[in-house]
Amino acid sequence: LATLDSRTSKICQDLDGDVFDIKDYVIGATAPPFHPFCRSTTICYIEDDKALRFARDADGKGIYVPTNMTYEQWKKKFVK
Repeated sequence: LATLDSRTSKICQDLDGDVFDIKDYVIGATAPPFHPFCRSTTICYIEDDKALRFARDADGKGIYVPTNMTYEQWKKKFVK
C-alpha cells in the first residue's frame, strides 16, 4: 500500500496494489521498505473489500478513496 500523494516514489507508485503471498515476503522486493524513507506498508488482502483508504487530492486536501484504487488510478482522477 503506497501513500497516495505527490511525494510517493516511482518504485512505490508501480508496486501499489500488487498482491504477494506471504511465503514470497522479501524486504526491498515484495515488502517495504523499498528505498530509504519509504512510506509504503503492507496490508492484508481482502477480495471485494468495501473499505476506504486515505489520499490527498490535487490541492493536498485529505480525501478517502476505495481501498482497491491504485496509485495510477488515483493520479488519473485527482492530479491535474
